[in-house]
Amino acid sequence: REQLLDAIASGAARQAFGRWVEAQGGDAGALDRIGRVPAPRETVIRARAAGYLRRVACRDLGFLLIEAGAGRASPGVAIDPDVGLRFDARLGQRLEAGDEIARAYVRRQDPVWTERLAACFEVGPEPVEPPPPVGERIATA
Repeated sequence: REQLLDAIASGAARQAFGRWVEAQGGDAGALDRIGRVPAPRETVIRARAAGYLRRVACRDLGFLLIEAGAGRASPGVAIDPDVGLRFDARLGQRLEAGDEIARAYVRRQDPVWTERLAACFEVGPEPVEPPPPVGERIATA
């Protein structure tokens, strides 16, 4: 855990991530532009009922973001670095109806895509234990 915190504090983690982005054919310079204005359309996903965020279909989210331009379905396809997703709720978090779960930044609004995105987030009446942070899982492996 201490090594992880040191890598983050020193900037070594960011540099390693930049090398990984470049190895995948991405623009590591985009990391320096974080915080700029995202894609022009916002799609807000809200809890439809009170409960706990029980599950997030991460694989489905990934494919939806590829469709929106945030990733590649095949080599050579351009990635739109302004398209993305911000999570506002965490697994196990108690939500009230209407609370924001996530916000997608996209180029165009598509109600069908938005409904598919919303379906990736399961809110239910029973609480769940959130998984431990990745750093803790690595430390105990």
